[in-house]
Amino acid sequence: MPNPYHQLAGNEQFPAHFSIPITPQLTNYNKAQYGADNKNWDISIGENGAVYFANSAGLLRYDGENWQSYPTPNMLHAVHYQNDTIYVGGNQFMGYFLADHLEDGFHLIRTIQESIWKIFEAGQQVVFQAFNRFYFLNHSGALGYERLPGNITFSYPINNDIYYQIVYNDLFELKTNGLKQRIKIPDLHHYRVKSIIKQTDHTLLIGTLRAGLFIYDGENLKPLNNGLNSLLKRAGINKIKRIDDQLYAFGTMNAGLIVAELNGNIRYHLSTKTGLQNNRIHSIEYQQGKLWLGLDDGISLINLQSPSTFINDLMEHFGAINDICQQGQDYYIATNQGIYHGQKIFTDDFPRFTLLKGSDGLVWNISEVDSLLWCGHNDGTYVIENQRLKKIAKTAGGFEFQRSQIMPDIIYESSYYGIAIFRKMAGQWQYWATVDEQLQERTKNIVEQADGSLLVTTFSDRIVQLWLDHTYKKVVKAIDFKATYQLGATKNVRAVALNGQTIITSQQQSVTFANGKISATAPPLNDLQYISQPVQQYSMVSIKDQLYLYHAGRKELRLLPQHYNQLAQPLVYKFAHVSTLADSLFALPTDHGMAFWNLNKPQMDSAHRPISFTSVTVHDHRKGTAKRIKQQHPTLAHQDNSIEFSFTAYRYGEATDYEYQLKGYNNQWQTNGLSNHLEFQNLPHGDYTLMVRIRGEKQAAAYHFTIESPWYLSTAAYLAYVLLLIGLLFLGYKYHRGRLRLQRKNMLRRERQTMHKTRRLHEKKMQQLKEEQLQKEINNKNGELSKLLIQDGKKKEIIANLQQQIQQLREHKKPLRIRDIERLDGIIQEQFDEKKDWLVFESAFSQTHQDFFKRLQEKHEKLTTEDLKLCAYLKVNLSTKELAPIFNITPKSVELRRYRLKKKLGLNKEINLKDYIKSI
Repeated sequence: MPNPYHQLAGNEQFPAHFSIPITPQLTNYNKAQYGADNKNWDISIGENGAVYFANSAGLLRYDGENWQSYPTPNMLHAVHYQNDTIYVGGNQFMGYFLADHLEDGFHLIRTIQESIWKIFEAGQQVVFQAFNRFYFLNHSGALGYERLPGNITFSYPINNDIYYQIVYNDLFELKTNGLKQRIKIPDLHHYRVKSIIKQTDHTLLIGTLRAGLFIYDGENLKPLNNGLNSLLKRAGINKIKRIDDQLYAFGTMNAGLIVAELNGNIRYHLSTKTGLQNNRIHSIEYQQGKLWLGLDDGISLINLQSPSTFINDLMEHFGAINDICQQGQDYYIATNQGIYHGQKIFTDDFPRFTLLKGSDGLVWNISEVDSLLWCGHNDGTYVIENQRLKKIAKTAGGFEFQRSQIMPDIIYESSYYGIAIFRKMAGQWQYWATVDEQLQERTKNIVEQADGSLLVTTFSDRIVQLWLDHTYKKVVKAIDFKATYQLGATKNVRAVALNGQTIITSQQQSVTFANGKISATAPPLNDLQYISQPVQQYSMVSIKDQLYLYHAGRKELRLLPQHYNQLAQPLVYKFAHVSTLADSLFALPTDHGMAFWNLNKPQMDSAHRPISFTSVTVHDHRKGTAKRIKQQHPTLAHQDNSIEFSFTAYRYGEATDYEYQLKGYNNQWQTNGLSNHLEFQNLPHGDYTLMVRIRGEKQAAAYHFTIESPWYLSTAAYLAYVLLLIGLLFLGYKYHRGRLRLQRKNMLRRERQTMHKTRRLHEKKMQQLKEEQLQKEINNKNGELSKLLIQDGKKKEIIANLQQQIQQLREHKKPLRIRDIERLDGIIQEQFDEKKDWLVFESAFSQTHQDFFKRLQEKHEKLTTEDLKLCAYLKVNLSTKELAPIFNITPKSVELRRYRLKKKLGLNKEINLKDYIKSI
């Protein structure tokens, strides 16, 4: 018996013969990613594209960006989305969630004794199915039930009727009008029915747990007899989902997922060996090319419409893949273990690969040149003829083969040592020479120029232009391209011919070389890092570590999905390159096998479902609070100006690269990377529109919102400002007028004050003049009084002397007539009337000094008439000597009177009596 394994160095064994499927794009989600339990029993897809899962721990929601979980009272088994309501059922409960208000939590319909295992719509009712009864919920909320005659596994709605099997017994059909029909199929009594699907208008497809598939036409039950059914019998059917008219998805108990046609053509078989994370499938849901699987351990997504397919080998069979080449129906894969050959790898469900005899070892390249397959092997150069290797040169490490366009009988090969040249002679290709002058190192790319020279890149990132002699054996001229054209330091240098030009790419820059001149590569390839050979005018290119499809005719770039973009790194930093197969396929070696891109299969991205804003939250960072905004066009208070947005494009199975524009703040599109969150802080007041789109696409979602002006910039505030301004202007006007009036008033007051002052000065002067004149008059009168008094005194003195003389005469008894003497004495007595003289003086004094006696008596009530006389005489400034004759007393007696008067007045010694009298 031949050994199925081929012995390799290091005692590692790789199979010489094996089968491995081509798989569609597969994405796995484990419980650590979605944050719930392992088991996922049921799946339902909402109208907006969100996917809901019945997880053992509760309801799961996924929108392509975020996983959210919502607890239920007990273990959840079933979920069904209908009209924005998410009906759920599980262990002893029925209930629902509201799709637009999931944060409100679970709403209980009824607690039951059984467990709900399936929910679906039949007629105008929502049906909750347990293993022994149905519960019917109508649109008004009324709940009824139907008890079953035995236990069932699952029920199946078809044309609003309900089909189910009593376990290992007959089928039943429950119609919408309540009628129940028993379908007797004796052969089914031996099987456990796991699925019933309408196949045609007159036939049903029945799937059983261990007996495979049957077709029932209303009378006969016929099993399918093909390899698919044999596989399903072994695998055990658990769920079936119809994808289209021909294709079905079969979820099995222990063999993963099988996507196939009923005629036995298996399209895909996914299991743990090909990337599926668990082989038991509890639930299947399909929408718009995407197949969701609820597994016994995790969740998986299969994109059946993706142009990308994969060989997921994990280096178990092939080892590390370096290249792939197609020749007719034959495919050859170059690996680090040798060359594998396979046929119909894109049509057979399990294409078979065989290691070509004698190819073991590291193979860098397989290229078809002149209808021959050329192989750059670690120990030489080979050609493949009739699936056999033929060594034609010892030149090792061939990385690239290029046939001369100028001399078609020449082939150049880059190698470990310089360039190997092959020449076609007598119809046979033969080794000709190795050119290692100027190139004593490993070469990478060779591009022939119009003048016959060769532009060569090396693995040490040199670029050399060579001119060979006519024998193609010697170098006649060589220039260091990077030094000559001042390219500077570049890494990962490659060169490729494109549209009659040579494009030189590197990690730092790309330039175009043509007709001996170098120039910057024109947009959109100005940042090119790698470009493949074209297929249908498309080339796969790497720009800034992103993969694109480039159409040379239209000069357009189309960004490839993010899951495929993750494969770009080997293109830039490793040796891998993109191969072209047939007329529509690109093939790219990966770390886990190989990825393919089919140009003839248009990409379906959720049927271009528009981006949705899943949440809008206003944050108050000062208070540490947040509130969710539910309205579509909110008007936010001025302090609510820090806003966080979450959104999704419902692009499942790949990371989405977003860009955004906030109109009203910044009208430039800005990249947001792979994040579906945006937060703007401290936005000024105004109207805003947030635009979000997928990078490279034109369709964008818009969210409009307004931030109110602060109170001091509101309409009411502006009105108040206008009124205040008017008021201020009015007050200013009033103030100005008042100020002018005040100025005039002050001026008038100052004028009046000046006039008044002038008048007072004038009056004062007049008064002063009057007082002076009056004083003069007083003084004159006082002088007159004094003179009068003095004269009177003198008269009195004369008269007194006369009286004294007369008295003396009388005493001496001179001879005078007594009668004459008496008459003279009478006249003197008449003239010398002291009382009369006082009255005359008092009258003259009172005219000069009005109210003097009144004021004096008010102050001093005890003054006598004689005291008042003395005061009056002192007032007119009479001296003691002058007062003595008036009182007819001696001057000493006058002083005594003055002393007594001073005492009566109560004056201190320091006060002068005359000064005091003058002050009154």
